[in-house]
Amino acid sequence: FADAAFLGNSLIDGFRLFSGLDTCDYYCATSMTVAGADDLIAQMSQEQYGKIYILLGINEIGYDVDYFIDLYQDMLDTIRENEPDADIYIMSLTPVSAYKSSTSDVFTMDRVREYNDALRSLADENECWYVDLCDALAGDDGYLPSEVTTDGVHFTASEYKVWLDYLKTHYAPPED
Repeated sequence: FADAAFLGNSLIDGFRLFSGLDTCDYYCATSMTVAGADDLIAQMSQEQYGKIYILLGINEIGYDVDYFIDLYQDMLDTIRENEPDADIYIMSLTPVSAYKSSTSDVFTMDRVREYNDALRSLADENECWYVDLCDALAGDDGYLPSEVTTDGVHFTASEYKVWLDYLKTHYAPPED
């Protein structure tokens, strides 16, 4: 991860604080959205990276999905322009807890899955890598286990290491 940058919201900030991964650069802020990431992308463009990991979307989960994907596409275009040689990893929205999903009209696993399906298609269309964090972090029931979340969306410190372990085994093979 020495040539990697992570771009995202408070979940990426938690990853920075608690995963133990400190050989990369982080561009993140609490409540960050795709539409609000311009300043972070400008900062990131001051360096050249081999890999860029993006986690944005949970703060936009109330948006129309097509509108969100249009914003995400514009962001990807800007990143590609600034980082033409980087492998881009679009990370899925992370799962929410069953309790959060059942008590919210917005933060539901149905919405998470809808956004993730759109993000997977966007990754395919843009020749980006897609990382399914629900696969890594959801329990057998498909939800974020209640014992690893502080509020149904964010994680306890130990869960960030699970996320890092998943990233270590889900990456693009090096080119020959």
